[in-house]
Amino acid sequence: MRESRSVRTYKGWLYAVVLLGTLLIGCQGAMLSPTGGRVPLAQAIPVSQGQHSGGWETRDLAVDYQYILDGNNLRIAGVTHFADYMRINFRQIERFHMGMLFLDNQGKVIGSTPITTGYPYMDPERPLEFAETINLPSGTDAVVFRYTGEAVSFDSADGGISQPFWYYPGR
Repeated sequence: MRESRSVRTYKGWLYAVVLLGTLLIGCQGAMLSPTGGRVPLAQAIPVSQGQHSGGWETRDLAVDYQYILDGNNLRIAGVTHFADYMRINFRQIERFHMGMLFLDNQGKVIGSTPITTGYPYMDPERPLEFAETINLPSGTDAVVFRYTGEAVSFDSADGGISQPFWYYPGR
């Protein structure tokens, strides 16, 4: 028995949609990977041997950090403070993830690692501490923090409004 033209057309479209969906899902990791992206070095923290400390700030938060670099071994510790507008306008941070990108001398992203994750429903008034020991990729000349999170407002009529926030350089 021979298939009608409409059945063949339907099967063709179905095959195309399944193939496209499979390709998009398979490429998702590559699209989200920062490796190969560029970050202006003015936004980065230069790393050099020895003990150093400093601060890094965006609209959403500030990080006070100290690090010791010994060879490619980076021991970094710090405290993250949410910005005034976050503490004033939001009653809780529903989720928060902070990581670090490794940059070469041209600002090209050569790797990344997670640094800390906030606990669910954390108070934005409360600082978030972190400490990590990281083996830097060869050729790392600078690092930069990246983060993503979701804050919930004080609006009590509907339980609060979620507001995503992020800083994701190198994309």
